[in-house]
Amino acid sequence: MKQFAKIVAAVVLLSSSAFSNAAIVKTDLVDTTTANMFKVSQSNPYTFTFDFNDGYDFIKGSDKITDAWLDLVFSDNGGSETFAVKLNTFDILKTKNLSGSEKVPEITSFLGLKLDQSLLTTLSADGILKLTVSMTTGDGSFNVVSSSLRAVMERDVADPAEVPEPMSLALLGLGLAGLAAARRKA
Repeated sequence: MKQFAKIVAAVVLLSSSAFSNAAIVKTDLVDTTTANMFKVSQSNPYTFTFDFNDGYDFIKGSDKITDAWLDLVFSDNGGSETFAVKLNTFDILKTKNLSGSEKVPEITSFLGLKLDQSLLTTLSADGILKLTVSMTTGDGSFNVVSSSLRAVMERDVADPAEVPEPMSLALLGLGLAGLAAARRKA
């Protein structure tokens, strides 16, 4: 029984020095395009693919996107048009109306459009979302000035195991030597 107690004590000492801690690291990702006044008309939708795999420290399937927001800026030089904004197939803005003056371009911004959970899941799975801006009614056109996708990414990171003090290692070594000597006597 004494032998068993010594072995259990040695195993506990050995395993306690091998524990490591895990931490969650949060990182902000931003993918922005300047559309250079891309002209949207009935026959010419604007498309852009937000890709966090290209030049970002994103590991698809491993990292988790916990929050994301879309920012859009449009300019209209006249007329009245309605448009739809989709991420993949999800209609994020519903149908909106733009109207501008021929004398002064009207700038319209949609900032901080929060993505729902299904889009966050899709973005976490592959790091990609496709933006489509299309005109639904009207005979004119309008411009996409810029689009931006901001996201918060979480990654589980294991902390390096703590390095034990030299005295702890010496005591552990003495305990193992004692176990070996006790086993030899028995």
